[in-house]
This record gives sequence, C-alpha cells and structure tokens, in this order.
Amino acid sequence: MNNFYFGVVEDRNDPLKVGRVRVRVHQLHTDNKSNIATPDLPWSQVILPTTSAGLSGFGHGHGLVEGTTVYGMFRDSEHLDFVVMGVGIGISQSGYKENEKGEIVNRSVDKGFNDPRRDTKTSYNNSVDGLNSGTDSKRPNELTLALDTSPQLPKELKIDYEGKGSTITELDASDKLKYNTSTNTSSNAVVSNDGTPVEQKGDQKPYYPLEDYYDESDLNRFARGGGTYGSRDDLPVTVKLHQPNKSILTSGATKPERVGLYPFNKVHFTESGHMIEMDDSVGAERLSVSHRSGTFYEIHQDGSEVHRVVNNNYTVICKDDEVYIGGKCNVRILGDATVDIDGKAEIHSDKDMKLTSSENISIEAGKTLDLVAKEVKLNS
Repeated sequence: MNNFYFGVVEDRNDPLKVGRVRVRVHQLHTDNKSNIATPDLPWSQVILPTTSAGLSGFGHGHGLVEGTTVYGMFRDSEHLDFVVMGVGIGISQSGYKENEKGEIVNRSVDKGFNDPRRDTKTSYNNSVDGLNSGTDSKRPNELTLALDTSPQLPKELKIDYEGKGSTITELDASDKLKYNTSTNTSSNAVVSNDGTPVEQKGDQKPYYPLEDYYDESDLNRFARGGGTYGSRDDLPVTVKLHQPNKSILTSGATKPERVGLYPFNKVHFTESGHMIEMDDSVGAERLSVSHRSGTFYEIHQDGSEVHRVVNNNYTVICKDDEVYIGGKCNVRILGDATVDIDGKAEIHSDKDMKLTSSENISIEAGKTLDLVAKEVKLNS
C-alpha cells in the first residue's frame, strides 16, 4: 500500500513553536471544509536536513508557507500522523483543480488545498475556519494567523540619495485581498444594457500563491536569470531611484547589470522581500544580501564591494581601527559633518594640502597656536 502522498500546507502557526504544519493531503482529504476545516487538520512534523541541528536553538527552521505543496508519508495505519519530507515546486495557476467537466476551479480561502488566511483574525468569525463554526459547533480552536499580522512584500519602494533615505509603501487591504469574479445568472443578477450578466465580486482568493507568479515557475526569477537589478520590477517591487548628481556617488554604487544564469544562482527570497544570492554563474560570480528597504551589500565578480545604506548607518568599534587604502579616497557629504576626538589628532600629507570653504573658516586653540613654515603668505 502506498504510504507516500502530496499535500498542501494550510497552517504554520504551531502553538508549540516546533515548526509543525497542518497539511491537507491529496487522495485522503477533501477540499470541502464542511467535512474537515483547516483547524481540524492534525499537526505534521517537518523533517529538516542534517545541516540543521534541530536542538537547543542550533540550526534553522523550514521555509514552508500556506499554499506550499509538500511530500511526505504517514507513520501510522490510520493516516493521522503525517510527516513532511520535502517540497514539490511547480507552476502555480489561478485554479487549484479540475472539476468533473474538466473546468479549472478558482482558488478560494473557503476551499481546501489553498492558503486559508483572511484579512484579520476576526474575519474568521462565522467562517468555516472560525471558532465553534456552523460546521462544527464544538470546535474549541480556530485559525489565528491572518494577513494583517503576516509578512508581505512592500507595494512600492522609493530611495532618495539627498538625505531623505528610503520610504516603503506597504500593501493596503485592497492590495492584499483579491477576489474571484462570478457571473450571477439568477433572477436578481446585475445585467448590462444588452442583458448580459455583469461580473461581480466573488469569493476571496488566497494570498499565496502570488498572482504575479501565476503560470510561471515558482522558482525565484533571479534564480532563473529573469530578474532585473536596475528597476527591480521583478521582485515584484517597483523601486524609484532619484538619481544623484554624478559628483555624489561613483558609478559602482548600483546593482550589476549582469544577471545570474539558471541553474547557477542560488537565491533565498523571503516573504517580506529580503534576498540573499550566491551566484556561481560564469562571469557573474557574486555574493549579495539585500534588505526589503533597499539597503544591500554585494561583492561583484571582480572582488569589488558595494554597500548601500538607504537610511541611517551606525558603526561601533570597541577597540582599535585601521584603514588602508591603496588608491584614491573621495568622501562626499551633503549635510553637516563633525569629528570629535578625545585624544591627540594628526593629519599628514606627503604632498600639497588645501583647505577651502565657500564661507568662513575659524581656527581656535585653547592654548598655543603654532604656525611653522619656510614661507607664510597671507592673501586677502
């Protein structure tokens, strides 16, 4: 008897916080939540790779989300103790199954094998996944994780190089909550002037899979060589760069134009928009860590390093610090600057040194001011 099955994760908010998930298993469970709702699914253990110790806080957890297709087996003959052993990646579509007529059935939070999360926790009230619902008046538990407390990609990101920093526009309710359209043909249907039914808002679509990834590989676009670092339209986040004057930044302070190639770019992309890349593509070997705000750190294929901080930056060194620069050094500051030194200070140059100001220069000494030179010129 086959004991291995595919299923879909519908809940990851494990009350024991040991990484268990609720899985609706194909061939065993129905998508009709009146028969078994998401809160009634048993918790399943997730087997982690041996790179994670899984003990005393060492290692890492899994990355499963609501809507992830998983593969595993049952440890018991009653098919109640499911163990997740891996993830099945594919091409997500707007529908999640075919009906008896071969028609694609739209995804819905009210149907099993889908991400069941609603906009807020109170949205589960009077729903099939709510506490003591109409389908199960004795159920003591309900779904607790909703979209308003779940991470999401930013809607828009604006980066300003002239002191304003990064501004993130988050998704609002209209962005998070998508609905299927339904054509009502009943006697009270809304019709157009020619008598045809008008599409109306139907049931709520699941948040995952993202609509932006329908009908394409679920592997991250940057891993497939399809990302664009210039505009980052494919995150999917629109990044607007207020381009600075050329004297402010060097041309190297941007993402590289060369994109990694499949299957050599290993990408870890998170729900809120963080990304880590380890790119082994020939001619584009890179290491990159990007924050959802636009701050990133990257080592290019030639060993050059780029570090962009879109808001405040703080560096604390608890002992000595030495900096060696083999070539030129340019520092451009658009605002005020202060250097406060508690000990002695010395500036030395083997060649000419020039101190200029478009306005006033003040030199103040608490004790003696010594000027030593072979020749002193004072020009007004």
